[in-house]
Amino acid sequence: MKRLILVDLDDTLFQTRRKNPGATRVAALDATGAPRSFQSDSQAALWAWLHEGARVIPVTGRAVSALRRVRLPLGPEAVCSFGGVILGPDGTPDPAWHAALAPAAAEHAPRLEALAAELPPLAAQHNAKIRHRSLRFIADSGVGQTGESLRARRVQGPGNG
Repeated sequence: MKRLILVDLDDTLFQTRRKNPGATRVAALDATGAPRSFQSDSQAALWAWLHEGARVIPVTGRAVSALRRVRLPLGPEAVCSFGGVILGPDGTPDPAWHAALAPAAAEHAPRLEALAAELPPLAAQHNAKIRHRSLRFIADSGVGQTGESLRARRVQGPGNG
């Protein structure tokens, strides 16, 4: 029986050059096809050890499109978009998970958008910064779809341009 290993990708199996300047092996590409993330020798050794004789399933915040740009020999199964999309053995979104999640995502999207709009002024009022460049609503493989279009809305925070 093969071991089953669930593993994060970014900052575990590879990193950007900014975070790990010594990493040399290309592990993922950006949307234009340019190298984006790299593996260090230690990360490559971890991957080899995990992958040897095991079924490795990535669990990642990456969208399905970003997962497809990872250059490690991953199988078809994955948990993507912070759990919003589960890819099954055929590499397509699991229909049962999608059927359960999509209506709930659509139902709560307006309230989440309203709360996100309140965050930048609240942060400014308390002289706080929003940690990331923006807050994102993730829409991937039909989950998170609101209205007639699939979108990812960004809400800019103070000083996050």
